[in-house]
Amino acid sequence: TANSGGSWATELTTGTANLRFWMFTQATSGRIWAVAGLTTGSAGSTSGIYYSDNDGDTWTQHTASVDFYSVVYRSSDDTLFFGGDGELRYIQGVGSLSVLSTTPTGKIKAMALDAEDTLVFGDEYNVWRVPNNQLSLYMGTANDVGPFLSLIRVGDYLLLGSATYISVSRDGGVTFE
Repeated sequence: TANSGGSWATELTTGTANLRFWMFTQATSGRIWAVAGLTTGSAGSTSGIYYSDNDGDTWTQHTASVDFYSVVYRSSDDTLFFGGDGELRYIQGVGSLSVLSTTPTGKIKAMALDAEDTLVFGDEYNVWRVPNNQLSLYMGTANDVGPFLSLIRVGDYLLLGSATYISVSRDGGVTFE
C-alpha cells in the first residue's frame, strides 16, 4: 500500500498457492526484509528471503527454495537472523547467508531480541537464547507446550504466544511464566 492502507497491490503471491509471508523487518539502511514459506509440503521455488529497497514497491528474492518463518534485525552489529525449519541462519553486514545452528527442532516462528539485544526464539518444542552467538536451550517441552508462534519484546520483558497461551519473561527469556 502507498496510501496508508486505502488500497493494496499484490506484488509477489499471485498464482502461488500456500505461500505465506510470515514476518518483515527493516534494517538501518532502509532495506525491508521479508521471509516466506509454504504452508504445506516441502519448500518451493518461491519460498525464501525477499528484500525491497523502495519501501515495498518491488521485491527481489535473495534466497529461494528454503522455507523461512521469522526474521529479526539487530542494529547493534547489523545482523539479520532468519528462522527456518529446524535451522537458524544469519546475514551480518553485507555478508552472505550463513548457518548459525541446525539444533532447533521444527519451524522457528517466534523470534525477538531481549532488552540486551540477545536473540530469543521459539521453535515447535523449545525456547532458545543466543547470547554471544552461542545457542543455549532455556525452556524445553517439560516446562511448556509449543509450537511457539509469536514472540515480542515490550519494554524490558518478552511475551511468548502459542496456540493455547501467552507467557511472559522478565529475565530475557531465561524463564517464562
